[in-house]
Amino acid sequence: MIELERVDWNVLNNYNVKPGDLEDEQSFQLNAIAALSSSKFNYGIMSGAVVSLSAGLGIAVSEGVIYFENDLFAKLEVHALDHDAADISFDRYDRIEAYYEEDDGRAGFSEGGTELVVTKHVRAKVEIKKGAAAASPVIPAATTGRVTLGVVKVRTGEVTLQAADLFLDERYRKESTIKVEQLDIVVGNDTTKELPVLVDDTLYKSILITYDAFRATDDGSKTQLGEIVLIYNPKTAAWQLSNPYRGDACGVTFSVAPSKFLQVTTDDLAGANYEDKISIVDIKRVKR
Repeated sequence: MIELERVDWNVLNNYNVKPGDLEDEQSFQLNAIAALSSSKFNYGIMSGAVVSLSAGLGIAVSEGVIYFENDLFAKLEVHALDHDAADISFDRYDRIEAYYEEDDGRAGFSEGGTELVVTKHVRAKVEIKKGAAAASPVIPAATTGRVTLGVVKVRTGEVTLQAADLFLDERYRKESTIKVEQLDIVVGNDTTKELPVLVDDTLYKSILITYDAFRATDDGSKTQLGEIVLIYNPKTAAWQLSNPYRGDACGVTFSVAPSKFLQVTTDDLAGANYEDKISIVDIKRVKR
């Protein structure tokens, strides 16, 4: 045990950590983490930052951590935002984006009149990028340096957003931390519906989707397990789509909507008490 009366405090003081040392260490740690991450991952959502619908035209974004493309990590606090009012004539898409703010805020302590200056205060924020209303609306382009959290379709004249119109864009989540969750979607009989799967030829050259389709009425039920194979042909500027499956022919047809999302069309299944469910269980993409 050290005997305090024998400690030479004047000598020991030479080895004390100074505020400036802490700032240097902070920069070193941040740079080391950024170097490791940039060698392993693409930028995007590390954890959390999940978008959900709230009352009316509102959305809520949960807290999370986002890694921006210029090697900055930022914590995202809970956000609540409202979309602008719906157009009276046409639908539109709004993109939900995360960005960061950096300041030279001061925090810490003062020792001998020296203040610790923390120069890397980085905070993530969320903003809604409003799209143009049109007969065939398109998703507004992503803003350089920002991370997309999702896309919302705001339908003509609506005052309350619909759950089916919230598309969470999983391509921005880290492959090391995100597991493809099963997406269950109720489509409806004799109708066409967009699915929350982005099919963007500027980002991907091929996509493989595994799904299960179930449809039933009082007259019986049908189930098929299949794959949706999408290969983009730059010469024709179109996606080539095939749909090999096993099981019953459920009467479902897949295609790519003008909005660059996958869509499904169901035929008219006879019988009362109709029900259905499309379950997407895996998505693999080959980037450009």
